Amino acid sequence: MYPDEPPPPPPIPYEPTEANFRPVDQWHPSLNAYALCIGLFLLTCVTTFYTGLEIAGPPQPELTWTAVKQGLSYSGPLMLILLCHEMGHYLQSRRHGVPATLPFFIPTPPGFGLFGTMGAVIVQAGGVANRRSLFDIAVWGPLAGIVVALPVAWYGVQQSEVRVFELDAASIRFGDPLILKAMVYLKHGPLAANQDVVLNPLLFAGWVGIFLTGLNLMPIGQLDGGHVLYTLIGKRAHTVAIVVWWGWIAYMGLAHYWNFMIFVVLLGMMGLKHPPTSNDNTPLGMGRIVTGWLTMGLLAVCFTPQPIQFNFPDAPAQKPAAEAPIGTPPETSCVPIGAASHLCYLSRNNGRMCRS
Repeated sequence: MYPDEPPPPPPIPYEPTEANFRPVDQWHPSLNAYALCIGLFLLTCVTTFYTGLEIAGPPQPELTWTAVKQGLSYSGPLMLILLCHEMGHYLQSRRHGVPATLPFFIPTPPGFGLFGTMGAVIVQAGGVANRRSLFDIAVWGPLAGIVVALPVAWYGVQQSEVRVFELDAASIRFGDPLILKAMVYLKHGPLAANQDVVLNPLLFAGWVGIFLTGLNLMPIGQLDGGHVLYTLIGKRAHTVAIVVWWGWIAYMGLAHYWNFMIFVVLLGMMGLKHPPTSNDNTPLGMGRIVTGWLTMGLLAVCFTPQPIQFNFPDAPAQKPAAEAPIGTPPETSCVPIGAASHLCYLSRNNGRMCRS
């Protein structure tokens, strides 16, 4: 509750439209929907746990307690970040009487994607929320998520270490948001051109949470940023969404970076313009307006335009390996790769993925 919150407007009769084809009192998720929510949550716990194992290090002949702890140190914090984000939306929906489902988590199978999940969504009844209730529903998702993601990332940075690497080695680089660059600088100071920070599972979970928060705050359509901006400036948000969408496409073309293409196309298919609320004239009050603009400001420090970069130069011809004396253990160490200020992690195939 905000201190200068104006009195609520008189209730507006609810009229079903194409967007909300049945009355609110009949809008109830089925038991199958609840079962699906729980099932997807558990499955996403499994896929993110497996991702944590991939970060933990070289494969082991059996699942050790150390590997389990590494898997949980990624899966646990990331699932908590996502859960807090979605429950921020859900609890505000319940508070304002807007029908909504529990979160639907989206798992990704091993080998498809690098995070183990594509996040989560909730489904709400359309045409019910007014301007003020939509603002609360939209803004408290990213705020609840980032409150968890930042300490997770900071604690992960405290456990990280700096190593030296070869500049011309192959890499998968993950761009650091500004807030994470600041954390690394505070911990390790400026890094040399041949140094990087080895990424641990906890820091990776924080990175994913921060990046997804920034991505969700893009001021387009049905994203959280689209909702918040529409409640702040009304239909002028449509112009902002169109400019940002076309600007995003132009940037991808100029930078030859197409990793966002599917996501951008889906945003366009869902619609760039935000639909009206049940009452666009409901006052927000100064407290909400300030909170809204501060939340939109998180976009600048949480988003990175090139989150994943693949660099696989042609491997030079290698000399035949000399035979090792009998009884000599095989080499299992890996060569660091990346560039200055990259965050890297050791993968299970003795390679390294680094985050720029």
